[in-house]
Amino acid sequence: MSTLAIDIRLSRNDFSLRFDAALQLEGITAVFGPSGAGKTTLLRVVAGLEKGAVGRVALGGDLWQDTDRRVMVPAHARHLGYVFQDGRLLPHLYVEGNLLFAAERSRRQSRSGHAGQGGRGGRGREVGVRAASERSISSVVQALDLKDLLGRKPDTLSGGEIQRVAMGRALLTAPRVMLLDEPLSALDVRRKAEIIPYVERLAGDFGVPVLYVTHNVDEVARLASSMV
Repeated sequence: MSTLAIDIRLSRNDFSLRFDAALQLEGITAVFGPSGAGKTTLLRVVAGLEKGAVGRVALGGDLWQDTDRRVMVPAHARHLGYVFQDGRLLPHLYVEGNLLFAAERSRRQSRSGHAGQGGRGGRGREVGVRAASERSISSVVQALDLKDLLGRKPDTLSGGEIQRVAMGRALLTAPRVMLLDEPLSALDVRRKAEIIPYVERLAGDFGVPVLYVTHNVDEVARLASSMV
């Protein structure tokens, strides 16, 4: 179990966010609230994508952001898997190409040591390299039932299929934590029911803790082991 410590504030136009908590990441942690509450913004802060956030973010002993100390570890060095609402697959690549791109990117980063400089990302790099060796493309394809999709382009996939590929791609980056930003919000009831078991496998089969943003109480009840 890892502790994600967040103490940040952010103000932008008529929006402000203040969050201070130490989250014990195990299983699926739901970030729950109404639209506009700042859930996605919080996820982006954790990912290192919100440059206007002020404060501190750390996972275990790895400091990712500390405004006072002028520390800001870039997003690619945090070893996080991010699944967006719309999947954001690379449209010019087949599904197999999307997966291979993620796996190769993870290998390049582990070799170059981008995440391990100055002691800030060292443990993250070690965890990432070890996870990469254990999480082969074939195991991800099997767990997420992607075999029949490998030869297809993203524009031929359904919304549910896109999200399954996006989850697989994120897994292949050997993440320490998966960040899922309302991955079911664009799906109809039937597609949601199809995807939920795959979300459960991220934490169950692969042992990767998940931060799961949603405004849907039914998703929280089905998926979450804890909630903020």
